[in-house]
Amino acid sequence: MASDSRPAQGRPILRQAFQWLSILMFGMVTLQPVLAGRGWFQDRQFIDIHGYVANAIFPISLLLLGLALFAGFRRRNLLAGWSFLLVVLVVSQIGMGYVATAGNPDIAALHIPLGVVVFGVSLMLMLLAYGFTTNRENV
Repeated sequence: MASDSRPAQGRPILRQAFQWLSILMFGMVTLQPVLAGRGWFQDRQFIDIHGYVANAIFPISLLLLGLALFAGFRRRNLLAGWSFLLVVLVVSQIGMGYVATAGNPDIAALHIPLGVVVFGVSLMLMLLAYGFTTNRENV
């Protein structure tokens, strides 16, 4: 199973960088609702930290996309597709966060479920980075 993620052209350092960045991405995305909840219910300063973490997530998502394309993974298209989806979702989420902070409750209502989608996509990308396969791929 793990051989599915092995680079076809021998770029193990880039593969490892993708794997570590996928863990970092998942950890940061997992931290986001904790920061937002504390900011909403305890100290508004945590909302600012939530925004700073979001702004740090964006370049990591771009790095993941670049590494998915150029690390030489055998499942390059699959990893690049999930990485591209993550970039689009992160950009949307950051934009919604700024609009919601400006006082738009309708956008704020969409910001939370989109965060759940970002969580799921970052989890899937991390699993794929470490060789997760579906039943279809095993056949």
